[in-house]
Amino acid sequence: MLCLIIYSLKKFIIMKRILKSAAFVLLAAVLFYVSCKKEYSCENCIGNNKPPVAHAGKDTTIILPADSVMLDGSASTDPDNNITGYAWTKISGPSSFNISNSNAVQTQVTNLVLGTYQFELKVTDAGGLFSKDTMRITLNASTTINNCDISNRPLITAQLIPIGTLSQARAGMTVALANNKIVFAGRRICNGFSNFFAGGYF
Repeated sequence: MLCLIIYSLKKFIIMKRILKSAAFVLLAAVLFYVSCKKEYSCENCIGNNKPPVAHAGKDTTIILPADSVMLDGSASTDPDNNITGYAWTKISGPSSFNISNSNAVQTQVTNLVLGTYQFELKVTDAGGLFSKDTMRITLNASTTINNCDISNRPLITAQLIPIGTLSQARAGMTVALANNKIVFAGRRICNGFSNFFAGGYF
């Protein structure tokens, strides 16, 4: 009987140790799981970073003697709002140009000449990701016609016949056509000289 009691007591002690060890192992497993889950929760990690989207603006055409254009990359975006840098570079076109600040989101490019330029915008975010976009600037020659230049106009032989006088001077020229004749009155300025006409036929 005594042996049975001793045996049962030993068995109870052994079971208690086993249960204690099992509880320790279970607790350690739970703590390990929780710690791992926290470690891999990565809302702001670099691995989730998305690249920015560069937007160099619309292509532009200007007429000489104008020789400057505003480069504008303000429409560029980043899904993570992490844009840290802008870089403007000329990738093609005439050699004459000057970018005021190549690292600004908006900057002036000057000293442009006749021809077509291409400018590239590189946008970089905090994680080192980047994207590029290009825009074109075309400079055309002036198409203004000098009204005083008669070198390319046909010459017409005509006779001026005064038909009256004006009651007051006019700032501009009034022209009309009547019976295959040109009637005009007023003043015309050419190369800085003013000519007043009271009226007449050609």
